[in-house]
Amino acid sequence: MTANLLTLTKEKRELQTKGQLLPAAALCVKRVFLAVLGCTFFTLFAAPAKADVCSTAFPQVPSCGVTITIADPPSGPPSGNLVATITITGSPYDGDEDELVGIVNNSSVAVGAIILSAPGTSEPPFTNNLFAFDNDGACTYFHVTCNGPTGYEGPNNIFLGASPDLTTGKVLFTVPLAANGGTTWFSLENTAAAVAAIGENKLLSPGSTTIFPFGPFTCNSGDNGTVCSETTVADDLQVAPRNSASGDTLTVTAVPVPAGPLGLNPWPPSYFGIEGPLSGEPPFGQQRFSATNYPNLACVPYSDFSSSFNPGCVELELDCPAANSDGCQFVYTATADFNIDKLSLPNGIGGTHFLGQHDGSPAGYNGQCPTTGFNVDIFESYTATNPDPITGGGRGNSCFVTAFDPTANVVPPGTTVSSFFGFEFPVSDTKVNPIFVPLPVPLSWDFHNSSGQPITNLHLCQNPNGTGCNAPWVYLSLTALSSTTPCQAIATQSSPLPSLFNSGLLNFGRGEYSFIWNTATRIKGLSGCQVSVVAQFDSGLVVAPAVFQYH
Repeated sequence: MTANLLTLTKEKRELQTKGQLLPAAALCVKRVFLAVLGCTFFTLFAAPAKADVCSTAFPQVPSCGVTITIADPPSGPPSGNLVATITITGSPYDGDEDELVGIVNNSSVAVGAIILSAPGTSEPPFTNNLFAFDNDGACTYFHVTCNGPTGYEGPNNIFLGASPDLTTGKVLFTVPLAANGGTTWFSLENTAAAVAAIGENKLLSPGSTTIFPFGPFTCNSGDNGTVCSETTVADDLQVAPRNSASGDTLTVTAVPVPAGPLGLNPWPPSYFGIEGPLSGEPPFGQQRFSATNYPNLACVPYSDFSSSFNPGCVELELDCPAANSDGCQFVYTATADFNIDKLSLPNGIGGTHFLGQHDGSPAGYNGQCPTTGFNVDIFESYTATNPDPITGGGRGNSCFVTAFDPTANVVPPGTTVSSFFGFEFPVSDTKVNPIFVPLPVPLSWDFHNSSGQPITNLHLCQNPNGTGCNAPWVYLSLTALSSTTPCQAIATQSSPLPSLFNSGLLNFGRGEYSFIWNTATRIKGLSGCQVSVVAQFDSGLVVAPAVFQYH
């Protein structure tokens, strides 16, 4: 470009030194020629249009039909308050309705999932609804190797949790979208109109708490596309892993769920508490909350997800990427912060539960949320404050929901109700406890139900599946927090945890129990090994409140 400008300057100077001997017409022709030459030069060397993620994957198309851009809010980069813009950037690749969707993560946090929705037909067969896949996904249509079973998947993503009317579903990124520019693509049966949730992916650290803020998305259409924004950071899930592997990450997605009727009164089934009738029946795909294994419980409507005559609950889906070496089977404590919808429940709640659907036995959670098949209750404690934290413990991929018993007494403001109170003196739940082999270690705790009433008939079980055990039961085991071979060996040898003189579980009544841990072992090299005692209850509660170190 510099050389061309120099040439033009030199020629202009030559024209001036010749005393403008050229006729005016000739000079005009000369200028036209130079102008054309300059335009030709710029055309030859102009950068070609940049291909997007869809046209890179499929050269047959000029661009993605839809582009979703995730970004931090204009006010700054705090996580849990993301913005997503849905822009029509092309046309359906099949000339009808199927869309190639490109997604760009320009936010400051990794993204592990996104839930999309679009209006659809209210009656079967839902042919053109967003997730009504009919065998003409992009991979199938363009005859390339498919990334998944439907032919609509892009690289490193799968589809989960589609609503019954196929208008709403989740795209889970098996390799999370990196912050500051991560991209991928997938295809859908129609054009996404709204973002219902975005799941952040964060690094976990044993012994530390990772906070996953979330809030409901509101969408507005404009000249630049549809902009969906998380409207609050008041709600969050806090995950404190005890023994996650180095490099483990977790994706937490908040899935909105319409609250179900409580059945406390003779009102029609379209009523929830004192809220009143819903404005018409909810769409076919928006089924109200229910829990098959806990039919007497209702979900807690969150104020940030509720509106007048339309209370909404939240199910929290936890997913571990495939890259996690331990398959998300570490022990953790989960605490959900929320504000109760006062339009529905002005006096608060009682009989609190933290329902989950876990992997394992009984088989349940399969990566889909919302769900009705909750098979465990991880409830540990609930405090009636603002916000209202509820805490539980567990392991594995899970779908969680906060629930309550509509017939139970309301927990008074500022009061905490607990089921498991941690290990008592002389064991500390906040400091590392020494182990001097073969000196025994006393483990004592109180155990109550969700209403704060003592459970007086707890039994000791010798296996984690409850086989041959009478409920309610507890299984005690050891998990290694150090990676050394002796430490891993002692955890294996001490599961189930041995008791001194085979004394088993000591029941002192009033929900008070004690277990005298026999630490005698022939394993050498345990000095410095750190472990946790894991208590697993038949309700699904899994806790590991204390850390011990061999000396």
